[in-house]
Amino acid sequence: MKVFTVWAPGPNAPVSQRDARAPVLVKDGIDWRVAFFGWLGLLRGGAWMSGLFAASATMLLRTGAGGFVAPWAILCLSHLVLAVFAGDLREWELRLRGFRPDGVIVGASRDGALLRYLDRVRTEGAGELRRGAPGGLIPDPFAVASARL
Repeated sequence: MKVFTVWAPGPNAPVSQRDARAPVLVKDGIDWRVAFFGWLGLLRGGAWMSGLFAASATMLLRTGAGGFVAPWAILCLSHLVLAVFAGDLREWELRLRGFRPDGVIVGASRDGALLRYLDRVRTEGAGELRRGAPGGLIPDPFAVASARL
């Protein structure tokens, strides 16, 4: 199971995203695309400011420390640091764009987590209860797994 942070458009979000009411899911953990491609992975993931800052910092560090450290060491270290903090950088940019955090959701994939979130929003908004879970909510998979042990 993967853990995602849900970001919903707030009142200060751009009109196109606020009207669509589409939540954005940010995966917690290492982003492997950024680990392999570095700042290009950040650009591809929609983190434009962070990707461009990382590109300029990598280029400045490479030219400034050219004789002291091997270029591949700078490349590997920058990719590792960016991969570890990619989720935080994306959340920072979403906060700057007017999004607000709306909880944490767990799912086998991004689509599964989005379905769980939309189901939770639907049941909370309509006031309907689902059978099988106490209080009518979706049970926490971690709590269910630890209760079986």
